[in-house]
Amino acid sequence: MRSRSLQRIALVAIFLAVLQTQSALATTIDPLIWEQLVLDSEFVGIAECEWAGGIVARYRVLESWQGMPVGTHFTLRVATNYWGPQFPVTFVGEKYLITAYKSPAPMRMISTTSGNPVPLWWRNLPAEYHLPLWQGRVRLPLAETKNPLDPLGSEHPDLNSFKKAVDELLSLNPEGREIRLLQALAKKYLFSRLDQDQSPEHKAVSQRLKLAQQKIQTSSSPREIVSELLSAGRSYPEDLRYSIGTILSDGGGAVTLQMLKSNSFNATLWEDQHYQRILAELEQRLGLSDAPKRAVESSAQGKAKAQSPITDVPDEQPPNEERLSQLRKVLSNGPTSNQFGEAFDLLTRYDPGAVAEYLIKWTNPQKDWWDTDYGYIIGSYFASRCGKDRVVHLQTLFRAQDPFIRVAGSVYLTFENPQMGMARLEELMTLPGDPGVWAALNLARRGQKAAVPRALEVFATSGSRGHMSGVPHQNLQLRLMVLLSNSAAASKLPQPIPPVEPGYDVDADTWKKHQESSYRYYAEWWQANQSKIQLSDPWLKSLEQQKID
Repeated sequence: MRSRSLQRIALVAIFLAVLQTQSALATTIDPLIWEQLVLDSEFVGIAECEWAGGIVARYRVLESWQGMPVGTHFTLRVATNYWGPQFPVTFVGEKYLITAYKSPAPMRMISTTSGNPVPLWWRNLPAEYHLPLWQGRVRLPLAETKNPLDPLGSEHPDLNSFKKAVDELLSLNPEGREIRLLQALAKKYLFSRLDQDQSPEHKAVSQRLKLAQQKIQTSSSPREIVSELLSAGRSYPEDLRYSIGTILSDGGGAVTLQMLKSNSFNATLWEDQHYQRILAELEQRLGLSDAPKRAVESSAQGKAKAQSPITDVPDEQPPNEERLSQLRKVLSNGPTSNQFGEAFDLLTRYDPGAVAEYLIKWTNPQKDWWDTDYGYIIGSYFASRCGKDRVVHLQTLFRAQDPFIRVAGSVYLTFENPQMGMARLEELMTLPGDPGVWAALNLARRGQKAAVPRALEVFATSGSRGHMSGVPHQNLQLRLMVLLSNSAAASKLPQPIPPVEPGYDVDADTWKKHQESSYRYYAEWWQANQSKIQLSDPWLKSLEQQKID
């Protein structure tokens, strides 16, 4: 999904996103079952976080069920989603049961909608292992719920029974594993359809499925299972034939691949294009291809725009003066132009002075929820991408009407001139609301204890509870929590453990009281520990090298 064309679309559409009505706030995935997570991942085991982080954190292996030995230190990337989690956090001392992939994890996205760019996603922190969206790890001890291992695609009621099942699965030889995975996926994609529809047509299909179920679930040979799927599939409707393709590509092994390549059944079961796709996906999964693992993404809502780090955009021929003049005219006409996004992007890189002058006059329209932090977005975009005379143009932003844009200029100025940037941040942390918190957070990350009380005020309010307009504020809260967690660990102090967050269904008054108690907790925790604590951000050096906040 990280094609260069999609990267480009995401970048030049920065203003267009705010002008368009947002679609349904939803993302749908086809979740992996536990057998897939165990057999296709490179690490299964229990690990403890030793560097807190958002999206990427560092861990140490406590128990190894498969892969890395005990004591190994590794970094792990948690998958993000615009609708949540945008900034998934892990704190020092937290323990997780994990099924992690060395290469990017399968992206089982069926549908999603896109929103504004997320500057936190422009970070490019290296990760040795990856998790699929909403899956691949569960915190320990397990929650007392009906399906505590649901994030691992398992219905096992406890850790011991799950470990026993994992050990048994991993003890099988390659053909045994292939049998188990094919059987489990046939149950998910085919046999779950039994008796769902009482129409005469479906009853006839159900009878054939029941016969196939008996043969497949009792089979002791992957060859028998594949043969049954291929022969029975000819009598299934089209959707079930495509389900068979998914079973084979996601569950097949060496035997399945050999059979698919050596038979001519595909002409009657699938179109040749789909047959070739099944082969390619199976080879990728088995490590016989250099291509990345399969990403499932078919959406009636529209594919999500790539949110790749901005440094991934390839170089291009700089626009000549005539082209720059045209772009400046588009910029001056405002964001109603279809070419505005492209003009903003190109001028930011090749004539940033024009954009800086535009930004100092820009005011947030505040018409809808996606306007909430738009000054943060466009200010961060310009400040991170400014292509020349960066110190001059970042200082220009000091005069911006929008407070987020003023802070963005100073945050990114610290990468070019630390002394000047820090001095400006000290002035700007007095700004009310989240812009002042953002300035204070960046001072605190760089060791300024005096900025922490101002940063802690981010906990005094909650933003819009249960609404996307509150997410930027919550991300600031999470960033500060990560800093405090790492600082406590570096100082050998107990981890801050704030009050447990209530569910989303609580009333406004209950949530307000929780927020007030959280602020009191952190303020008291800081008061008790500030003389002993050493502020520490283990990710700062890497981000300074990237020049990304």
